[in-house]
Amino acid sequence: MDRQQAIQSLETGIALARQQAEKGPVCFLPGEMGIANTTSSAAIAAVFCGLTPEQATGRGTNISDARLKVKISVVRQALEVNHPDARDGLDVLMAFKASAIVPMRWLSSPTCFCRAAKDWSAS
Repeated sequence: MDRQQAIQSLETGIALARQQAEKGPVCFLPGEMGIANTTSSAAIAAVFCGLTPEQATGRGTNISDARLKVKISVVRQALEVNHPDARDGLDVLMAFKASAIVPMRWLSSPTCFCRAAKDWSAS
């Protein structure tokens, strides 16, 4: 995903939310299926929250211990290969080609997300 595609994805998420807001919902609860997207989500959380791949990576769809080790390894490799800049949210999203996550990204608060991720990884 290049920078323009990331911006377009964000704008699509904003447009869809506005469209729905005009129909009357009072609360948006962004989410995704959790099939493969949790790997890019873990990498994103690791960057923004300063977490290790082990801290940021969960079981997703209840994968086995062996698959979890592979998933953690994939997150570690993605971080090592891409070196995203945590100060540039688009750079992070582009680094992990998180096209399913980008449209809902603008709805989330990085501060709250990181606090929750750190609390979760400590338990």
